[in-house]
Amino acid sequence: AEKAVVTPSFDANRKLAHRMDQICPAARINSHSWWVSRISLALSVANRRAFCCNSGMARINKTEQAWRQQLNEEQYRVTREAGTEMPFSGEYCDHFENGVGTCVCCEHELFDSESKFHSGCGWPSFHGELDEANILQRPDRSHGMFRIELLCPRCEAHLGHIFTDGPPPTGLRYCINSSSLKFRPS
Repeated sequence: AEKAVVTPSFDANRKLAHRMDQICPAARINSHSWWVSRISLALSVANRRAFCCNSGMARINKTEQAWRQQLNEEQYRVTREAGTEMPFSGEYCDHFENGVGTCVCCEHELFDSESKFHSGCGWPSFHGELDEANILQRPDRSHGMFRIELLCPRCEAHLGHIFTDGPPPTGLRYCINSSSLKFRPS
């Protein structure tokens, strides 16, 4: 048997992982791994819903053809195929005007410009989402990594990922593709 690495927050993370397992068995995760500890910390710090929760808002369901007609090629690749734009290439990477970032697919309000910060990572970064955004979070094991993917709650567009290296007050970094956003000035 593999020996677990015990950290000061191990018990709290194990309880959170157990709670997530009860809410969504499809998201079963080995709570002993270092990555799960980090992701569990991100979820508890953010005080957000656990995996697989539904906000109850009306879902937007379109065919692949309808999405292709609405979106340009890069927007489609990022939002509908969970792609990632090249770092420092997006139009909102260094964009700091006052307003709201909405989903490019359905215009659901996601981020306020007040939570945007310059992280130097090459993608727009926010330390929090709007209270009413209810961004969905799900495990992402692609590219040999374990991360938490962020999805629009209305149309399930891929937005980006969440990390635990952000600034106060949350300590989180919502790393978002510019191609998944539309900016609406205030």
